[in-house]
Amino acid sequence: MENNNNSGDLTDVMKEIRDTLKELIIYTKKKDELEFIPRKEIKNIFKCTDTTVAKIFNRPDFPAIMVGEHKVEKEALRNWCQGRRI
Repeated sequence: MENNNNSGDLTDVMKEIRDTLKELIIYTKKKDELEFIPRKEIKNIFKCTDTTVAKIFNRPDFPAIMVGEHKVEKEALRNWCQGRRI
């Protein structure tokens, strides 16, 4: 009887491990995806005017791309923000 209970516990643990591994795979795939922020959202993030956003996107050091509309990749924006600018 006790052996049967242990096998049920082992099955539950194995299911938890399987589910955790599935979540890890999904997280890893999502982490590797590029996430772009459109120009209009930059205005909200920095709480600035359209003119200021235009100046930011026109800076030669700003990592903007143009695919249909101006965008910036999320990690590139984060890295750019960590540098000193005056």
